[in-house]
Amino acid sequence: MLIRLTGMLLISIQTWLITHGVESPDPDQVVYVDTDLDGVVGKAMILECGSTVPDGYIWGFTQSGTDTSKAVVYDFGKGPKLQNLSQSLGDIQVISGSASLSIEHLLLAAEGLYTCQAFYDMDQVAKLTYYYIRLRVLVPVSKPYILLSDASPAEGSSAWLRCDLENGTGPLYFLWEHETNSGLVNTIGQGSSNIFNMTVVNHNNTG
Repeated sequence: MLIRLTGMLLISIQTWLITHGVESPDPDQVVYVDTDLDGVVGKAMILECGSTVPDGYIWGFTQSGTDTSKAVVYDFGKGPKLQNLSQSLGDIQVISGSASLSIEHLLLAAEGLYTCQAFYDMDQVAKLTYYYIRLRVLVPVSKPYILLSDASPAEGSSAWLRCDLENGTGPLYFLWEHETNSGLVNTIGQGSSNIFNMTVVNHNNTG
């Protein structure tokens, strides 16, 4: 998979190769590195682009649900140039002495595929490595609250309780506990469902 870039950046890539007297890389010598990462909304994380500093690089981003990659930052030997897109992903900076990205205050819109296209000048022949990072941005689970079909059901009737929350990335796991008036706590249900059904209510359900 090749990164789709604007015409200006494609010209810059060619200019970089020409000014460095470097031949275009042999497609058979292109290296691909795949990584899956999880980040958390509002937190910080690092996206790595190799262990050594390339002679030139481009970071691209493809938002989830789309197939077009847009440039986030590039450096063809004159220092990193952040693009406007970076502002919608979080507080992005290139880590000094590397081509890796530091993202502070990660935003939900930052979820997607990141591609670092790194060029290395290897004896007049370009070595090209694609670092693919699939980033999933997780939303912390907010404080849950319970809704009841009937706050005071009659004995012998049926009722349900539903555990709702405003935010939270799935899959979610629910643990239902019942505390009696005497303070005894028992687990009465667990699993992926946020609904607990009481088919026949009796006085033992009080609590």
